[in-house]
Amino acid sequence: MTSDVKNKANESQQSQSRYQQVKQILDKAYAAQAIPSYQGLGAFWNTLTYSDFMQFKLYGEKLIADKPQKSCCGAEPKYTRAQASGLIKGLRGEFPFNGEQFPALPWATNALTESDIQFIESWINDDCPEQDGVALAEASKTGASKKEATTVVDPLNLAPSLSNSGNINAFKRSNNEPKQRKNADHLTDEEICKLREAFRWARSLNAWPRDRRSLNSWGKLHGDVCAHGFEQFLTWHRMFLYDFEKNLQDFDPDVTLPFWDWTSPEYDENRDKSKPSNGGIIPKIFRCFITEQAIAELVDEYHLPESVAKKLKAVVGRDFNSGVELFDAAKIEGEEYKNNAAIIVKKLEDLNPLWYNARYPNMFFKTESGNPNVYIRDKETNKPIPVDNGLRGFHHHFPTKQDVDNLLALEYWRDFAGGPAYNQAFGLVDMEPHNTIHIWVGGFNPNYDAEKAQNDNAKDLLDTNMPGDMLDNLTAGFDPIFWPHHVNIDRIFTMWQQRHPNQVPYGMDVALVGLGYNTRDALNAEALGYEYVDAAAFYVVDKTQPAGTINLSAEQINKTALATCRRVELRLHQIKQPTESMYIHAFINEPSIELDTPVVDNDKFAGYVSLWGHGSCVGGPGHCAVPGDAADPYDLRGPNHNAKRNISLDITKALRAAVARGEPSAQISLRALDASLTRIAQELDVEAVSINYVN
Repeated sequence: MTSDVKNKANESQQSQSRYQQVKQILDKAYAAQAIPSYQGLGAFWNTLTYSDFMQFKLYGEKLIADKPQKSCCGAEPKYTRAQASGLIKGLRGEFPFNGEQFPALPWATNALTESDIQFIESWINDDCPEQDGVALAEASKTGASKKEATTVVDPLNLAPSLSNSGNINAFKRSNNEPKQRKNADHLTDEEICKLREAFRWARSLNAWPRDRRSLNSWGKLHGDVCAHGFEQFLTWHRMFLYDFEKNLQDFDPDVTLPFWDWTSPEYDENRDKSKPSNGGIIPKIFRCFITEQAIAELVDEYHLPESVAKKLKAVVGRDFNSGVELFDAAKIEGEEYKNNAAIIVKKLEDLNPLWYNARYPNMFFKTESGNPNVYIRDKETNKPIPVDNGLRGFHHHFPTKQDVDNLLALEYWRDFAGGPAYNQAFGLVDMEPHNTIHIWVGGFNPNYDAEKAQNDNAKDLLDTNMPGDMLDNLTAGFDPIFWPHHVNIDRIFTMWQQRHPNQVPYGMDVALVGLGYNTRDALNAEALGYEYVDAAAFYVVDKTQPAGTINLSAEQINKTALATCRRVELRLHQIKQPTESMYIHAFINEPSIELDTPVVDNDKFAGYVSLWGHGSCVGGPGHCAVPGDAADPYDLRGPNHNAKRNISLDITKALRAAVARGEPSAQISLRALDASLTRIAQELDVEAVSINYVN
């Protein structure tokens, strides 16, 4: 012990106990700063009784370690009581208070001096006397002793609401969890922006035809070697999607490919048999639009005539399922269209790299008998005449939920996905809905210019193809909407596998041509690092707030996703196993949660999970430390006994009850109680919470 520490100890014997001095040292650290929450206790060294302070755990870390014992063979402990105490570890910035899990103590203020830390260390090694010096003498004179506080029910100190943090895939990537592929109609603004920028990057590489990262390179690969019509159809495309998604993640590691659920109510109009075949609805993020700034750039850089600019300004603020619809709405036709369409199309692609000009959803037109390359035109407008029954002319219809349910009920791989090449069994999912959507989205170009198509000297290729690219297997992969369509096929494949886990193709070791895999590699989607959810909300937990409670900000209930999903999961991410068992209760829109808020006959109670505590650590320093994030790829041992884990809770019933009560939004609150259900469990340690609409 240094002379400084000894002097302080001597002074304490003449004035006050060392325990009181320890509290004063901690008080002094916050002389000019506000004291953090510290699990809702604030200055816990003052608010807790001495006995409670000796047992106190700060987010699961016991601040005063139990007195070390000799080993069973009589050997002395290898570490002191102070060295094992979380308080000293925290004050010295040692694990887990080294920034990996928690910042060094004290929080939100300056570090203590070394002499102060040594004073606290000596007090702990002296077995933390509550009363010594004058204070002990005074107690002896009066016969007084400090009454031990009886254990009381903790007050429920609900943490402030956490805001939706948005980017769940960044968290999942850093914690080695499968990333989420979401419904294209339910992406956040940030996710849409990331997806567009990734596609912009891939499209920009089209200038180098042999660059395999370019969008066109992937489109050509699909046209050259894709598997259709037999049992490798689904596995080939799964790995094709996997490789392309990894390609985009080289640009942005948090991007995933969304799916287009064509059976959603948003697309009911596409199923309306009374509608003519002159246009259909696609996901909003794949539509085209124009802005005031883009129009100004067209005028300044490409000398767009003011008359055309004026017409474009009339459609600012709207989006269109195809370029054809935009030009029709702006009334740009004839010579104005021929002279300016190419530069306008280029600007539309710049604004939204997910849009594609050679895409004509649900546009089918009558053609001359015996001459399918010539449209029959309206005598007054000179426009092609739409086919009355659209896709039904191809003996198909726009997919419905019932179609998908029928597919999922198929029992055998051969019926669902296709048989081996030698018997040429064509899987039903390949025909309907796969082929149907390709045909419907591709459509036919009403502005097809047969004369220009024959002109080798044409200044651009605009309108030189009659069918849209999605309609033709050789060109489908060039259209960005190809990807969400096939991701949805893979989602249906995944659901079918969950219902029929024992069904596998005949050729398990068949090579997937053009890709570096065989069929066996493609049979587990989660092993490839992704999962499917309709929509999700994500919250990072603020660990400076009171432990034992988590309060999420109110979020608009996604009624569309709720109506179609199988369940809504509340997930607790990266939970640290507690030493003591606990229950975690979830409530939805419960205005006042107390310790005795009922869980029985309460439709605002969403459910619970129980965590089984592992008990006190039986090993030396570090034995029960939570392992770090970085995993050694060559370590083949099983997970650490204290490895963090995820837990899911089905809250579908409670969320639908909230909708039935007319509540437009949902605020979820979590309450952690100890095994006796009488105290807040202080050890609830969770990194993040998410709400996932799973189909």
